[in-house]
Amino acid sequence: MTKIASISLDIRKNNTVDNEPIILRQGDNDVIIEASISNNGYPNIEIDFATFVAKKSDGTIISNDPTNVNGNVISYPISKHLTESVGKIQDAYFMINNQITTCGFDISIIPSAQLDDTSVNYIPGIESINKFLESAEADWLGRIQQMKSQIDGLDIPQEFKLLMDKALSDAKAQYQPTIDSAEANVENIVADLAAKKLDLTNNSDELNKTIATIKAQVASVTSFLDGIQKQIIAANASFTTGQQAKISQSIADGQKKLADSIASMQSKFETDSNNLKSQVAQVITDLKNSSSSAITDMQNNQSTAMAKVNQDITDTNASIQRIQQSAKNINDSIQNIAVGDNLLLKTDKPFSMTGNGASNKAQQMYALSRRLEAGDTVTLSFDAVSTAPAEFTIQNNGAHGGTWMNYITSTVDTTKKHYVATITLDGFSDRGINMLFYNEPSTTTATISNIKLQLGLNDVVSSLSQTVDSMKLDLSKKIEQKDLNGYATQAWTQDQIKSISDSIASLETKIDKLSQGKQ
Repeated sequence: MTKIASISLDIRKNNTVDNEPIILRQGDNDVIIEASISNNGYPNIEIDFATFVAKKSDGTIISNDPTNVNGNVISYPISKHLTESVGKIQDAYFMINNQITTCGFDISIIPSAQLDDTSVNYIPGIESINKFLESAEADWLGRIQQMKSQIDGLDIPQEFKLLMDKALSDAKAQYQPTIDSAEANVENIVADLAAKKLDLTNNSDELNKTIATIKAQVASVTSFLDGIQKQIIAANASFTTGQQAKISQSIADGQKKLADSIASMQSKFETDSNNLKSQVAQVITDLKNSSSSAITDMQNNQSTAMAKVNQDITDTNASIQRIQQSAKNINDSIQNIAVGDNLLLKTDKPFSMTGNGASNKAQQMYALSRRLEAGDTVTLSFDAVSTAPAEFTIQNNGAHGGTWMNYITSTVDTTKKHYVATITLDGFSDRGINMLFYNEPSTTTATISNIKLQLGLNDVVSSLSQTVDSMKLDLSKKIEQKDLNGYATQAWTQDQIKSISDSIASLETKIDKLSQGKQ
């Protein structure tokens, strides 16, 4: 029966976990080490594949030994090579995704009866022979499955993965009859010995001969699998180096194109901004000229009318200041338009997450297209809906030592809502964004769609039309016929109002055209 040795490990070396030493007997190979992996005490770590590494007490090394991965749990069926030598292994650990190592843990190998090629010491009795055959078959079939998992995790073209996977499948088809034949051979010998009424323990010559035959058959399987293992390691090393160079060049080319595009946009925005300032200045001049003409004419009539016009000038200047402020807001908004493209990948597909009752279920939603640095200001926007009311959090994935900073913690229900959050990062981020559920049942599923992560403040440029309309309304109210009766004709007053209104309308048209061109 396979034994399970459970331990807990952290990828942060300063966050040590006290584990009882794992004690194995020399020659053991029916033990599975199950390690629960955390990141600074939290289980939100993404593991694609992992290998076991250890330095044995005799100085020899076990490296790149395959494991099985389920969530944040690594299962390592121990290799028979690990328990060959008696002593203490003080430097055992797991390598995750070929990038991250866990903290170490201790393994002690205590003495046991050494297995050799005699029936008495190697496998006493026929039941042990059957166990040996079952263990041998499970071992090479397990190695084939583990190597297939390794192939899936390699950074090599898909065509090579298919070829290597086919080689392993062909090997299984080729060597399965060998194992079946060995099992049949043992059964025949057992029947023969039973017919002769021989003592299986004391009459070991035929058993020894059977064991030697079986070991020779299994050895050919092991030799073939060792060859495939070396090919996997070599392919991983060679293709990772070559493809990394291509990826680096592609990233450099993409960054240059992005920089050129941003420079071109900034140049256009600066030109549009200068044109807007020039147009506003001309309109202001026109307004002042029209107002000055009205003031001159009113001064020739009466001091009361003069005072009224002076007040109108004051109000007009206030409106001019509002126009100038609006122009500044446009210029600021033009600068803020450099928010840029969506920094998240594959956002065309909505993301859904179903609860499982856990107090802190976490899962990565989308990956980042590039690294973000501490101090960057980013805006996250998305739509969300759920099959039932639920509480959720969206945070950075800091699995590589980056920030775990939250973007938003909120609630969602059966009515779709739009959410927007802006934060300034307190550390770098290069993985993506996670979604967290809190104690939600399996009947609750939340769906996130139309998600965007953009650099900068996503402020909307204020419309100038309200300011212009307000100015036009203020002037029309202030220069009324009843205020000018006896000092100017109605036709003259209407001409002054029309002159000012036409100037304002011209400003509004120019600003609208400029805004449409920018958009």
